[in-house]
This record gives sequence, structure tokens and C-alpha cells, in this order.
Amino acid sequence: MHSRVPGVNTARFPYTQWQRQHLTADGNISCGADIAGLQDRALSHWGRAVLAINFIFIFFSFKQGLQTLGVLEKIQAYPAAFWSILCMKPERLTAKAMADLFTITHYADPANIRKYNAVNLWQEYLQDTEDGVTSVSLESILNFATGLDHIPPAGFHPQPSILFHYTPIIPTAWKNKNCIEVPGKNAYRAFRKSMDKAICDALCKT
Repeated sequence: MHSRVPGVNTARFPYTQWQRQHLTADGNISCGADIAGLQDRALSHWGRAVLAINFIFIFFSFKQGLQTLGVLEKIQAYPAAFWSILCMKPERLTAKAMADLFTITHYADPANIRKYNAVNLWQEYLQDTEDGVTSVSLESILNFATGLDHIPPAGFHPQPSILFHYTPIIPTAWKNKNCIEVPGKNAYRAFRKSMDKAICDALCKT
């Protein structure tokens, strides 16, 4: 194609390049700009169509996988039971939710359990953490114990637990058991300080 602009042969280089160098009101150039615009729009529509086709393919592959495992049938039969697993976001942690989540166990005789009432240390620590008094967050406490910073919809297996010792120990987490072992006879300030240090040290190393 040759331009109507005298002395310029556009056949030697791409039309769009020539258009950038010689922006004019010439009729052929305006036509070229229109064609370029149509090409851009066509490519844009084509790209969206390809994305839509890919999404449909992925969706049906996912659906087929659920059918193969027999899960889709259960979802359709009991949609309410699967709602929290498939659709709900993790709930915000609270001191009460954490206290309810952890099973309390003791490595001591009943006399020491009654004497020191270590459960109060744990509950007060959780409440102080929720109130922003401690150096950690409820999410970091859960992460310290289980490796997760939220409660999964299906829950934990095994159930998280806290084991109180009545001899001097450093708070220790066993993530394979979702268990924390902590001192049970400390004064509260000492308990809080030891918990803060253990959790901060553990999470800084990960």
C-alpha cells in the first residue's frame, strides 16, 4: 500500500510505525488507525473468550473430580453441612474461642491442681492477649501450638490441648500433637513473660 502523502512509501515498514511518524489527517492514515483499533478490540475480545473457555473447562474438571470421589452427591444432598467448609471465611479468634478450643490436661496430682489453679493462668493470658496487653496475638498462640493461625472449617485433628506441668519448664509446642506444655505453678507475670518469649522465639525462627 502506498500513501497519498508525496514522497512516502509505507510499503517498506509497518503501517503502525509509519502512522506514529507521520500523524496527519490523510484519509488512508485515518483508515489505518481505524483498522488498528478494530484489531486491538478483536484481540481483547478474543482474550476474554479464551479466559472464559479456560474457566469453564477448569470448573467442569473440578466438578468431574468431585463426582468421581462421590463428594458432589453429598454436597447436593447436604448443602448446609458443606457451607461452612466451602464458603465461609475463618472466624476472628477471641479469648473465649481459644479457651473452648484447647483441652486442659495436667501432669500433676489432684492436690497441686487444686492448689495452683493453673487454668486461670491460661484464661487470663488469653484475655490479656485479646486486649493487646501481651507481646503476641491469639493467632500467634494458635500458630505456636498447631502451625495454623486460624481454626480450619473442619477443625483440628487431634484437638488442641494444653498440658500443665508443676515443675519448672519452658513453654514448648508439639505441633504434631497440637499440644502446648506450660508451667502451671508460676505467678501470672512470670507465666505471661515465659509464654511471650517462647512464642516470639519460635515464630521468629520459622
